Amino acid sequence: MDIGTGKASAAEQQVAPHRLLDILDPPHSFSVYQYVIRAAQVLQELEADPQNAGREIWFIGGTGLYLRAVMADLELGLAPRTRLRTVLQDRLKYMGARVVSESLGLELKEPDNPARVQRAAEQACADPATALKIYLRCGLTHADYEADEAEMSSEPGEELWESSRAVLRRWSCRGCYVLDPGRDELLRNIEMRVSAMFAHGLADEVRRLRGMGYGECSVVSDGIGYREAAAVLDNRAAAQDAIQQTIVRTRQYAKRQRTYFRGQQWQFYTAAQLDAQLNADIRQAAD
Repeated sequence: MDIGTGKASAAEQQVAPHRLLDILDPPHSFSVYQYVIRAAQVLQELEADPQNAGREIWFIGGTGLYLRAVMADLELGLAPRTRLRTVLQDRLKYMGARVVSESLGLELKEPDNPARVQRAAEQACADPATALKIYLRCGLTHADYEADEAEMSSEPGEELWESSRAVLRRWSCRGCYVLDPGRDELLRNIEMRVSAMFAHGLADEVRRLRGMGYGECSVVSDGIGYREAAAVLDNRAAAQDAIQQTIVRTRQYAKRQRTYFRGQQWQFYTAAQLDAQLNADIRQAAD
């Protein structure tokens, strides 16, 4: 998935080597757990090569939780049971924690605490027989249970997880920089990027992915831009309408990103400000 993801081109990757691109096919899920382990593996490889001595490593991306997990050594706890968690959160919201707790047969000191009810329900699923009862009482099926189990089995074991975190602790983060041109220019950039994606063959990329059997994968069928390009292919939308809808969804995503970054108190920079800040940081490191 190259065009819709804004992946660095082959020429750009020649200028600055990239890692963790093209590592999974669309049907496979990916999580922050797997990201931390992959990141630790990359750092170990770089440590082992003398040619990398003194080089800086940049972690770049829009998924704030992934970056935080690397920088802040987050303790993430249990891998989520995606389907169960979604239903539990809906029920806790509309039915209340105590009702959900009683319906699942949980014995809690704080049955009115939604977070504790959710955590207790997920922890109780360590026992397969209990887990299936909880799934069925939540209106889920045996297939939902098996799907969550399969996803969880793909997550790293505790030993690998802890060893990966130990690798990350050997490194220090010089700083976190949010490149942000300001709201108005950001919106213009989004419009230009989306138009370029469609002009450079996003619909053809969707057609190719479908031909590879990936059309039903969520990242293809519902990904920003991919869903709209599919609608053009299927004659369910005109190209210009698809572009406008992609712009709207991208703006919404960018707004969520900016809100998250501000919540982390990460510093925002224009391109000129970031250039000046990086030069200052480099001089300070040299001193």
